[in-house]
Amino acid sequence: MDIFLKAFYYLFVGVAATAICITTVKNFIDKKTAKKIMTDPCYVDATITEIMPGTPTSYGLVNITVDYSFTAINGEIYTKKNVLTGIKTMDLPKFNVGFTIPILYLRNDPSKNMLNMRNAIDDYTRFNGRKKS
Repeated sequence: MDIFLKAFYYLFVGVAATAICITTVKNFIDKKTAKKIMTDPCYVDATITEIMPGTPTSYGLVNITVDYSFTAINGEIYTKKNVLTGIKTMDLPKFNVGFTIPILYLRNDPSKNMLNMRNAIDDYTRFNGRKKS
């Protein structure tokens, strides 16, 4: 019985360490891609194709998962799915299917694109829990 607990412990620590490593590498790649996009950006409005709001917080913020599509300069249509961002709860009616959302993409590689809006949750945490006035 004792060996099973040790095995479970080592397995749990291994899975947790792997998850942390994968998250760190993904975050690094996303930041590097965003930096590359900012070297030669192209600004465009994308159309929201699907949206899934999360549960609002007591601070007036909500996470949303957005799918969007846009037409690049070359005429091709690109889509991106499961983009997570935070918005103010009172802005939620502005994000519906068919509405536009600002994005930017790398001019010579439109498959590298990202939202061009601030994450409201980052603004909230930046001021140590105090709402920005």
